[in-house]
Amino acid sequence: MKGLTTKQQNILDFIEEFQQRNGMSPTVYEIAEHFGIRSATAFAHLRALQQKGYIERSSKARGLTLKRSASPKHMSLTLSIPIL
Repeated sequence: MKGLTTKQQNILDFIEEFQQRNGMSPTVYEIAEHFGIRSATAFAHLRALQQKGYIERSSKARGLTLKRSASPKHMSLTLSIPIL
């Protein structure tokens, strides 16, 4: 996977946090609003993230899927508990 710009990393982190907090992906408009950018600019960033292999997009509403965790820093916040 190719490297990310700072803005792309911020958007990827936002998508991951939004999904964890809301149980669904943000829309292009929610991403644009959060970062104070036009929706066309947010769409261009999403297209770049898709081309770099970080996300998958579908034509459905809220159709963003992370291909892998955007930031491993959150792994320290998880705990695996075996079930007997």
